[in-house]
Amino acid sequence: MKAGRFFSLAALGTLIPGLGLLAAGRRGWGKFILALVVLGFVAAVAVLIVVPRDQLAARAFDQSQLGIVAVGLAALAIAWLVVAVSSLKALDTGRLPAGKRLAGALIVTVLASVVVAPMAVGARNAWTQSNVIETISQGSATAPELEEEDPWKDKPRVNVLLLGGDAGEGRDGLRTDTVILASIDTETGDTTMISLPRNLERIPFATGTPAGDALEAQFPLGFTDHTPGNLEFVLFSVYRNAPQYVSAEVFAGSDDPGADAVKLAAAGALGVDVDYYVIADLTGFADIVDAIGGITVDVNYPIPIGTKKLEGAGCTQARDWIEPGADKKLEGPEALWFARARCSPGHPTFDYASVGGSDPIKDDYNRMERQRCVMGAIARAADPMALLTKFQSLAAATEKNIKTDIPAGMFPAFAELGLKVKNAKITSLTINRAVINPGDPDYDHLREVVEEALTPAPDVEDSIEASAGAGTGGSTAAQEPDGTNEPTDDGGSTDPSSDPTETPDPEKPVDVTTAC
Repeated sequence: MKAGRFFSLAALGTLIPGLGLLAAGRRGWGKFILALVVLGFVAAVAVLIVVPRDQLAARAFDQSQLGIVAVGLAALAIAWLVVAVSSLKALDTGRLPAGKRLAGALIVTVLASVVVAPMAVGARNAWTQSNVIETISQGSATAPELEEEDPWKDKPRVNVLLLGGDAGEGRDGLRTDTVILASIDTETGDTTMISLPRNLERIPFATGTPAGDALEAQFPLGFTDHTPGNLEFVLFSVYRNAPQYVSAEVFAGSDDPGADAVKLAAAGALGVDVDYYVIADLTGFADIVDAIGGITVDVNYPIPIGTKKLEGAGCTQARDWIEPGADKKLEGPEALWFARARCSPGHPTFDYASVGGSDPIKDDYNRMERQRCVMGAIARAADPMALLTKFQSLAAATEKNIKTDIPAGMFPAFAELGLKVKNAKITSLTINRAVINPGDPDYDHLREVVEEALTPAPDVEDSIEASAGAGTGGSTAAQEPDGTNEPTDDGGSTDPSSDPTETPDPEKPVDVTTAC
């Protein structure tokens, strides 16, 4: 056999298993393997054509199928290599010089690696994905029991509580400074996001579960010690403090009683069932944003980076600024400051008259709106190719920083729903001083507003303001120049008793500046 023919057949035998064996005279094995390849290819194409895209995506979150895929890809990679080497040996009659036989072996090695490497990566990613699902899914004392095969059959909306937890240095326990309810229409994916002020007082607990009944019995007038303004009894302290006042038995089955308690508090305040929670450690938030390739939002006023609360009053100078602009790409650290900054020395050149005359950073309600902007941006930033290339870093960041009480078996259904959300309308209900005063809350009024927003009639849709869009960006390490990975929620204070949160005056005009 001439060298050129040998090289060509060795290459074809590597790229199309069975062809090399046929050319070498091993017709039985060659035809059998080639038939398997053709059947496998036809089956794969049929699946891609017949099975809807959302169902295919959902399978990427099915633990049992992930295991099958991982084992199958690994076995296929090994089999492919065996056939390629067997074809090379069958084609080598020993008549070619050693140098040309070595060249043929190199060709097979290079081409085999091109084919097998993606299979190996796919197998590794499937195992990783299965492990991530197992790790982040926690037991719950408050999650509903839904049929995993068709969970939305009798459920027009699913309500997921998004919690941003901060157990910053010097703090005693974790505080949920970000509490956002994402109420999702399971048919269309349209989502309404509702932020709760973190300093809500006398927050009630929803009943109907052992934990909820026990907390309501312990705090019949809401979560309070009857001392106005005590920050140990406001919404952001429910996670750390509320479970301590009831028997641990009422949280049987829960891996995170604090998160269950916040669910019950949010449900009691808003008057809706809160089905699941997703809690993110905000110290690792920047890693997650970087892992998805960054986010894009409209920045409508300057956002300070690196400010801290000065003792008494005022803020340190900003280390840098996120300048205003449309479609600004934010990487992890910038996205974190955009979402959490609340201490501003005032930008030296920005005309604050264009946004109502005052610095929006100092208003907690604007901060809540920016957080909703970030959530909406993340929901829309899931570019498949970016996620594929950054899969391992995203998986590591997710496994380390996110926990949820969504059962592992429900992940496929939520994956399908997530694709709907990505392409649907994401709106936000503006909870401001006109809706509720955190220091003197009227929860009946808040529930009326929420009920109206979640069952909108044509004459109330204008009361729901659209949140921001999204995009993709680059990836960098989430490390601030001065060694601080993230802003503290109160501009630097880590002592809850020194939190500068103030109960707003209901008579004070509300700054309705759009955050993004």
